[in-house]
Amino acid sequence: MKKLLVVLTLVCTTGIGMAHAQEMKKGMSLANFGLGFVPGVGVNVSYDYGLVDTWGPGIFTIGGFIGFDNWAYNSDIRGTEWFFAPRATYRYAVNKSFEVYATAMLGAAFTTYSKSKGNVSGVAFGTTGGCRYSFSRNLSVFAEVGWNVSILNGGLSVSF
Repeated sequence: MKKLLVVLTLVCTTGIGMAHAQEMKKGMSLANFGLGFVPGVGVNVSYDYGLVDTWGPGIFTIGGFIGFDNWAYNSDIRGTEWFFAPRATYRYAVNKSFEVYATAMLGAAFTTYSKSKGNVSGVAFGTTGGCRYSFSRNLSVFAEVGWNVSILNGGLSVSF
């Protein structure tokens, strides 16, 4: 799993363009399906919609995020976390195939512990920096570093 994230990061950081790839545009939708690592292993799904392309050289998108992470600390305490949040992203296309972006989220987190700590819920803030590399008009990979439910995230994106 960690090797997959390393490969995704390497692909994203090379930024080599392809003729049939498509950068994010106003009115375009993007669905992301990812795996997260650190502190545990998790899964996440997010959606972005291209909203404003007149704020400088990039595009501003809005959407949502749902993430799940399962982790253990010293084999005594296990935890499960869910994070639900709207998200705002500013994306900058380096070329037609490669973009970098920053994301901010403010939502709700629900954590369950295996020991006496019980359940904790509340408002949570998440932020990530990432990149996306497009292989074709509708398919790309992404890699992110930051905090939502996992510190390292990577996966596939489908644009429509």
